[in-house]
Amino acid sequence: MTFYSSPDLKKWIKKSEFGKKLGAHGGICECPDLFLHQHNGENHWVLLVNINPGEPRRFSHTIFYRRF
Repeated sequence: MTFYSSPDLKKWIKKSEFGKKLGAHGGICECPDLFLHQHNGENHWVLLVNINPGEPRRFSHTIFYRRF
């Protein structure tokens, strides 16, 4: 997954990537969920992505990324 931002919805700037060198890459990424999580009084963004049919065990699973 790649994240972009845009000040005008016409010109897009690449901001970051998720999963390129982390987690499993087999199957299809689906059902992303991005939510704000509070931990020890600090806010953290968490992204969940489901992979179907994923690696390494050949069944669906979820990977996550949290940004500090």
